[in-house]
Amino acid sequence: MLEGGAFSSKEFNEFSKTVVPMLHITTQIDGRKNDDLLGDKAERMAFPSVILMDETGDPLTQVHVLDMSGYKKLVTTAQTYLAAKKKVDGGDATAKVEMGLAGASLGKVDMDELDELLEGATLTDAQTAIVKQLRANAVFNDLMASARVRRGDPEFRKVAIAECKKIYAGGVHPDTGDAYQYWLILASAAKESKDMSLMELATKSLHKILDGNRRATRILKQVDDDLAAMKKAATKEEPADAPAGGG
Repeated sequence: MLEGGAFSSKEFNEFSKTVVPMLHITTQIDGRKNDDLLGDKAERMAFPSVILMDETGDPLTQVHVLDMSGYKKLVTTAQTYLAAKKKVDGGDATAKVEMGLAGASLGKVDMDELDELLEGATLTDAQTAIVKQLRANAVFNDLMASARVRRGDPEFRKVAIAECKKIYAGGVHPDTGDAYQYWLILASAAKESKDMSLMELATKSLHKILDGNRRATRILKQVDDDLAAMKKAATKEEPADAPAGGG
C-alpha cells in the first residue's frame, strides 16, 4: 500500500527534507534489535502505519496511508502542537487554545483536557468550527473503539446506526481515517429506510474518500448498485400520469 503512493512521489522527496524519515520493518526474527519497535510506539498494531514522533521519540499520532496533502497537514499540526506546548510549559497561558486544538487533532489531548484548556477563552469562528469537528470525531472514535470490542455482536449494528444518525443530525461529519465507516453505516441505514437523499450523499462521500483505492472497489460497487436499485424502485413507484378527462 505504500509503494506507488505518496512516498514514491517527487513531492515526498522534497517534503522528506523537512522531517527525519525512518522506515521500520517488523520481521519477527528472534534476536533482531528493536524488532518490536512498532509495538512499543504504536497505539494499535496495524500495517502499514505512519507514526509521527517528537525529538525524544515520544509518539504524537498514528495514521494509515494518506495522500501528500494529508501528510503535510499532519506534520504542520504536530509542529503547531509542539511549539504551543513549549510556550505553555514555559508559562505562556495564551498558547493553551492553540495547544489544545492541535493536540486534540493529533489525539494527544482528549476532549476533557481540551475543555479545560479552552475554559474562559474566546474562540474565533474558525476555532469554534474546529472544536465542533473534534467533538464529532471523538464521538465517532468512541463508536469505532466499541465496534472493535463488540465485533460479531448482532445488536451493535443498531447502536452504530443510531449513533451515526445522531452525528449526522448535528451537521458535522467525522473526517478521521475511519470516516468511510461512518458513511458505510449511513448508507446501510439509508438503504433500509429508503432515504434517497442520504443514500446519494453517502455514496458521493464514499467515492470522495475511496476513489483510487483498489481495495475499496467492491465497497464502491456495492453502494453504487444499491443506489441504482433504489432509484429504479422509486421510478416504478411513481404514479402514472392520469389520463386526460373526456368532455
